[in-house]
Amino acid sequence: MQLMVIESHDGEGRFPTFIKGTSLKKISPCGRYDHWIAVQIDEYETFVPECYILKERLVRNYNPTELVIGELSIVNLLEIAYEWALVETIRGDKGWLPCYKLKSI
Repeated sequence: MQLMVIESHDGEGRFPTFIKGTSLKKISPCGRYDHWIAVQIDEYETFVPECYILKERLVRNYNPTELVIGELSIVNLLEIAYEWALVETIRGDKGWLPCYKLKSI
């Protein structure tokens, strides 16, 4: 499904992909988004969708990178997790965007 970005987004930096089974530390609820969990993965502080975690480990590969993208850009929807969408640009960049910044076209 194609979506249009209706508000630009500045991500919080690029992250590596963490593989399934990676241990999570400093686990606590996210104060802003339900079902998102604040964690430490290796030396990175980030957020993980609750459905990606079981017994303090990732249950699937995960990259927390948020896209840096401008208004009116077109992206393809890959997945939705609790108010955030994993999307891919026409150039092939993948990352997360908040759903409220997207509109179906």
